Amino acid sequence: MTSSETGPGTLEAHDVPPPDPELLETSLGHLDDGDWLAGTLKPLGARHAGWGVTPPMYDAVAECLIAAMTELGGDAWTEEMTDAWVQALTAVAGLMLTGAAEVEVEAAS
Repeated sequence: MTSSETGPGTLEAHDVPPPDPELLETSLGHLDDGDWLAGTLKPLGARHAGWGVTPPMYDAVAECLIAAMTELGGDAWTEEMTDAWVQALTAVAGLMLTGAAEVEVEAAS
């Protein structure tokens, strides 16, 4: 990201630490454990809200992740893979956004 792209609404402008690839891998290993996912991802969403991350940023990250995997997968990448990743990332974002919303409700109280 160049300095001209840095401003309100960008991750760099909010000093968000780089993503933890191990968390994504660990989360994928717990897809059938709703309690673990909620207990991990809701607090993560709350932290992201504190950094100024907004709901549209979740969509942008998912779009970039899927585009990168599609490119790297080449001819082996399928529409079914895209659909599965969209579903997984939507679920992750949903839990994180729930955690962010809970922080906003607490702050308003």
